[in-house]
Amino acid sequence: MQELQQTAENLQNVSDAAKQVSQNVDLAEQKRQERIKKGDTLAIHFEKLQEYLPASISGYTAKEPKGQSMNMGEFSFSTVSREYTKPGKDGMEDYIKIELVDYNQAGALYSGMTIWAAGFKFESKEKLEQTYDPGIQNVVAFESFDKIQKEVKITYGIAWRFILSITATNQSSSDFAKQVVSNMKVKELANM
Repeated sequence: MQELQQTAENLQNVSDAAKQVSQNVDLAEQKRQERIKKGDTLAIHFEKLQEYLPASISGYTAKEPKGQSMNMGEFSFSTVSREYTKPGKDGMEDYIKIELVDYNQAGALYSGMTIWAAGFKFESKEKLEQTYDPGIQNVVAFESFDKIQKEVKITYGIAWRFILSITATNQSSSDFAKQVVSNMKVKELANM
C-alpha cells in the first residue's frame, strides 16, 4: 500500500513539474515577444556583456575574459566567460570559472538549459543537486556540489533570457560561489 502511495506521489510530482516546464516555456516566449515590441531583438554584444563579469575575485587572479556573439536572421545569442585562479594547497591550481550567455532570440536553447527550474533535489554521500530560491525576482537557481571532488557549480536562469554559471574548485560548500554571484549585477540583468 505504501509503495502505491509513493508511486502516486511521484507521478503527481512529475505531472506538476511538466506543468511548470510548460508554463516557463510560455512565459519565456511572452517575455521574448515583449522584448521584440521594444526593439530589443539582438543579444547584448559580447564586449558589453563582459561588463557583467567580475573584474576581480578576492584571493584569485583574473584571466582575460573571452566572448563571442552570433546573429543569424532572428537567431541571436552572445556568450562570455572568465577564469580566476590561485595556487591550490595540493599543488594544483584552484579556479573559479564564470560563464554568462544571453539567449535573447534563442528562447528554445534557454528553455532547454533551465528544465530544472520546475524543482529538483537529489542528494547522496557523493553529491548534492537542487534548485533553490536566490531571492531575486525573475531568477531561478540550481546548485550542484560534488562532495568528493569538492567542486561546486551554480547556475542561474535570469529573466527567461540569460544563463549564468559559476564553477568553483576546492570548495567545502556552495556558499562562496553564491557570494560571488551576490556581488554581480544579477538584478540588473533580471530587469531587462
